Amino acid sequence: MMTDDIAWYDIDPADAVDFVLPRPGITGPLDTQGRECPWPWGPQQRTGIGQYHCAYCGEMVVGGQRHVDYRDDLDVP
Repeated sequence: MMTDDIAWYDIDPADAVDFVLPRPGITGPLDTQGRECPWPWGPQQRTGIGQYHCAYCGEMVVGGQRHVDYRDDLDVP
């Protein structure tokens, strides 16, 4: 039986508390080095602070927004 991956942003942060990416079945955002951010739900919870470095992967992100994903900008499968 084949299942599709779930995009990380379709999971509420409260439901992802015990998750660490990469995790089977969940596709997370990639950083500029092609690595998956271990917990990309942080930025969308931090509203009103502007730009900051993600505590989990170090990428520059914007508070209150989805974690940036460089998947389309990288040459990765």
